[in-house]
Amino acid sequence: MTPVMLAIVSLCEMCNLAGQLFFKHAMGGLWDRARARAWLALAAGVAVSAASFFLWMGLLPQGELSMLYPFEAITRILLLGAAGLFFREKITPRLWAGVVLISGGIFIVATN
Repeated sequence: MTPVMLAIVSLCEMCNLAGQLFFKHAMGGLWDRARARAWLALAAGVAVSAASFFLWMGLLPQGELSMLYPFEAITRILLLGAAGLFFREKITPRLWAGVVLISGGIFIVATN
């Protein structure tokens, strides 16, 4: 994987992460308190998720799926940390272990 492809994959995964955070923010009770902010967060989530989708579509012809897909597991780990940081969600050691095991399994299957 070239450094440019690695940078694009990283950007794609960061957009995916940001999209999920915006969606959670929009749906996390904002509808009752601040509809304009909820719509803005929802629109931002759609925009960065669309960017992630189109970046991913651009990557598929350039690299092997078995090399690209394990990066999806990184997003799961980052999302777990972001949920605890931004939304004060309780992240238990058991949850961390589950995400690491799932991510590790994806990595093992993808690199086989």
